[in-house]
Amino acid sequence: MARGGDDTNHPSCVGPFRFVERVGGDRIVLKKDPNYYDADKVHLDGVVYKPIPDGNVRLANLRSGDLQVGDQMGPVDAESALTEPGLQLFNSPSLGYQGIGLNVVNVKGLGQKPGKLDTPIARDVRVREAFELAVDRRPRTARERR
Repeated sequence: MARGGDDTNHPSCVGPFRFVERVGGDRIVLKKDPNYYDADKVHLDGVVYKPIPDGNVRLANLRSGDLQVGDQMGPVDAESALTEPGLQLFNSPSLGYQGIGLNVVNVKGLGQKPGKLDTPIARDVRVREAFELAVDRRPRTARERR
């Protein structure tokens, strides 16, 4: 909580993009982080998330090219998008992502050039492989999750 509890508007993280700004109800702007360890493999200069609650407006923005990705399309909109030249439908329950990231190079902190970490998980690939093998990836039923 570097900003006294205002982390929602000023998040910090390490990854291919860095936070630039959040305008509530309008957009979240990210820019490519040149200090990311694999920055040369990041092919976007940035990402802008725009909440558009109305499905018709979202689809219109996709058709016009103002958006490159839209989610939560209604069935009628999704069906009409199937016949649109230039649009592709990706059927997925969510655009969400869940993952565990392991810091193996950012010893100096956010916004700084990466450096070597001297921890077992950073130093020894076998520790990371053991961690990966320990993760249970089996899909679970609702009953098993309780």
